[in-house]
Amino acid sequence: MALARPGAAALGVVVAITVPALAHARPITLDEALAAAESNPDIGAASATVDEAEGNLEQADTRLYNPTLFIGGGPSFGPDGTAYDLQISVGQVFELGAKRSKRARVAAAERDAAAKDVDTTRLNVRAEVWRAFHLALVAQQRVEVATDNETHARVFADAAAERVRLGAATQTELNVAIANRGRATA
Repeated sequence: MALARPGAAALGVVVAITVPALAHARPITLDEALAAAESNPDIGAASATVDEAEGNLEQADTRLYNPTLFIGGGPSFGPDGTAYDLQISVGQVFELGAKRSKRARVAAAERDAAAKDVDTTRLNVRAEVWRAFHLALVAQQRVEVATDNETHARVFADAAAERVRLGAATQTELNVAIANRGRATA
């Protein structure tokens, strides 16, 4: 069975869910909602990416890497018998061709891109909070209007019933008022 007024059904669901909660909820301002949005996990994740990029920049800007020391050994089997080999090596990486400065520029660009991503994420979250806040205000106003319509329809139906009782109106007018009351409460 299809609903003739899906908007009314959705409004009924919103009212059923939010009205009991609104009775005990403290009103929140848009500024408070936007301030609370700063703790959004998406913003935190984007900020962590900036921290990671700053670490990569610091690493890329290192002039010399730590030297490496390798010690190894083992038996060597040959025609003269078994001999033991011992190897010791020390290594140091020296970058040529401005590799370090190029790597540092790439890391700085990645950090700047991550910072822009934080700004973009923050703006997207704020826009979504702003949208949701205003949709909630619209829903709240719709509830108030629906409640007022129901009250007025009930008053008109009662007035029509009284007019029928006094003989000043027909049963048709009462039926129309009752139908309007039913539509207002649906």
